[in-house]
Amino acid sequence: MATSRVPLEVLESFPGTPQGPCNPQALAAVRFRHGTAQASIDVIVQFLVTEWKALEKIGLHGAVIGLSGGLDSVVTVRLCQMAAGRTQAVRAVTVNLGRPGDAERTASCVECARQLGVEHLVVDATEVRRAMLEACPASGPWSGINTDTRLIQDLVFGVADRHRSTVVSTGDLSEKLMGRQTEAFYGQLEPLGSLYKSEVIDIASAIELTDTLTDRRPGCEDYWYDDEVLGVGYDVIDPLLHLLRTENRPPSWIAEKYGIVDIAWIERLAHRVANQGLRTQCRWPAIPRISLSSG
Repeated sequence: MATSRVPLEVLESFPGTPQGPCNPQALAAVRFRHGTAQASIDVIVQFLVTEWKALEKIGLHGAVIGLSGGLDSVVTVRLCQMAAGRTQAVRAVTVNLGRPGDAERTASCVECARQLGVEHLVVDATEVRRAMLEACPASGPWSGINTDTRLIQDLVFGVADRHRSTVVSTGDLSEKLMGRQTEAFYGQLEPLGSLYKSEVIDIASAIELTDTLTDRRPGCEDYWYDDEVLGVGYDVIDPLLHLLRTENRPPSWIAEKYGIVDIAWIERLAHRVANQGLRTQCRWPAIPRISLSSG
């Protein structure tokens, strides 16, 4: 697995590649899924229908989703379409940042949107990105992906504001638990927020979207793919995230139970989940109120 393009500081912030086998066959027995793909689809569609009705009361109509052509964005667009029917407008937005290969990737997203049958807007942000980098040149290992992600997100929100629509996030539970906020796309609604990446893959298969994806490898082609920084695929990561967070199993127990040789690797994973997971919102101190008495 090639990792030479990934900055060392980025690799060191993740658990790294485990030494020895992880036995995904044994981990397949972990019941981390919430149910069948269809059951999840039904819950998400009803969630979107209910939330849109509430948001209409404050003047927001329909949905805007950032479309990269990857798993989460394609599944999110389709679920929004299923919930919207003929009552809500669903729009996909692809931002062309003018980087090498962006023209080709944008063309792939145009084709992806055509296959999905969704209204699609391409935003040319080449000059905006150039101005941002001139104002604050990217210098750190996370600078490039942070700059690009935030710029894309700002423009997606701009489109939503223009149409008075809701921004629908494409984030999933696996990304949040791993502290992947630097690559996350936020919104007022997050339909995949309680699902592991493996479950999103199941949904893509259930609603026959696999062939629609322009990039079937989770992650970011321009910077790094998930398996490059995690060392393994989600068939290993998702069961472990469930064991660590939901079942509160210690790394030593997991290693023995599922035949994982590298206990230190699971400990690093547990450390990251404990210190990074689910920090998707700003944190603030609980400042006590002063009790005021009259007179």
